[in-house]
Amino acid sequence: MPFVLDASVVVAWLSAETLHPIAEAALERLATDHGVVPAFWWFDVRQALLTGERRGHRDIAGTAAFLQRLGRLPVVVDRELDEAALFYLARGHELAIRDATYLELALRLGGLLATMNRDLSRTAAQAGVALLVAP
Repeated sequence: MPFVLDASVVVAWLSAETLHPIAEAALERLATDHGVVPAFWWFDVRQALLTGERRGHRDIAGTAAFLQRLGRLPVVVDRELDEAALFYLARGHELAIRDATYLELALRLGGLLATMNRDLSRTAAQAGVALLVAP
């Protein structure tokens, strides 16, 4: 079953010497399943990479290598959106549109959500969305 992959998880793949358990679980799941992401995820990941370069955490070659590895992972960009549901979730749970988009996608697909965002995790659980957890 596909799962929704929040950019916070991908950023964790970049940032830590030791992977956070949720980030590790998501990476392991991609070995047997595919992740689904909203269209803006592409920009969020690249912004995190550029920010890392500017802070001296990686260089241009490191960014290119990471994007090459990321491009080989089974991640599908979802370009559909239920705008009414998106606003309902954002208003009803006081979420940013960005976070509500991940929640809307998980609800629409009936799948798991992989996130390291605490507010989004809490709201997803309240909305009945299963969260990817570390084994």
